[in-house]
Amino acid sequence: MTDKIELPQINPPSIFFFMGKNRLNEFLDLVEEAFEKEFVKHSRESFRKMVDEAIEPLLLSKPEEVEEKFKTHFKKAIPYLILPSFFLDIKNPVKAMEVQKRLYDILKKEIPPSLLDAFETLSDASSLIISKIMELGIVDFIKVIVERAEEEYKEFFIDYLLTYFTFLICLVGEKKEIAEPKTLDKLREKLDRYVEELDTDITTIDLLITDEDYEVVKNYI
Repeated sequence: MTDKIELPQINPPSIFFFMGKNRLNEFLDLVEEAFEKEFVKHSRESFRKMVDEAIEPLLLSKPEEVEEKFKTHFKKAIPYLILPSFFLDIKNPVKAMEVQKRLYDILKKEIPPSLLDAFETLSDASSLIISKIMELGIVDFIKVIVERAEEEYKEFFIDYLLTYFTFLICLVGEKKEIAEPKTLDKLREKLDRYVEELDTDITTIDLLITDEDYEVVKNYI
C-alpha cells in the first residue's frame, strides 16, 4: 500500500505527457478539442514548471536520496498533475473518450518500450473513469462512488497520481539523459510498484461500480 497523502477529491486527469516535437502539433489540436482554450494556454508552461520544480531535482538526486526526496517533490507536482481535471469537459464524455483513444494512438508512438506497461495502465485507468461516466452519467457516477467505493476511489486517485508522476519522471529521464543510471533504476523500481498497485485499484473500482459485479461481491465486502 502507498503512504496516505491528502489530496483534493476530483476525478483523475486525462493523460498529458512529455512528447517528442514531431507529434506536438497533432497533440495540441486534439487537446483543443477536449479542453477549454485556457488549458492549452497554460498547460505547456505548467508542465515546464513541474519539470523544473519537481522532476529534474529528483532526476539529479543521488540514488540514496530518491526515497527521502520523492514525497516532497511529488507534493510540489500535485497542482500541475491535476490541472487538466479543471478544464476537461466531463459533460461530454463520449467526445472525451474519442479524444482519449486518439491521444493514446499518438502518444504510444512516443513511449520507450521500457515504459509501455506504465503507459497502458495509466490509459486503462483514465479510460475506465470516462467509460463509467459515459455509462452512468456524472451525477450517478458520483453517487455510486460515494455509496460503494469512496475509500477505494481515494486510494485509486492517489495511486493514479503517484504512477503518473513517476512515469513522467522516468520518461523525462530517458528523453533528457541527465540522471545517474542508478538513480533512474531506483525511480523505475518505484514506477513498477505503483503500476502494480494502480492495476489492482482499477480491478477493484471496476468491480465496485459495475452493477452486475457488485451484486456478486457485495456480500463479501
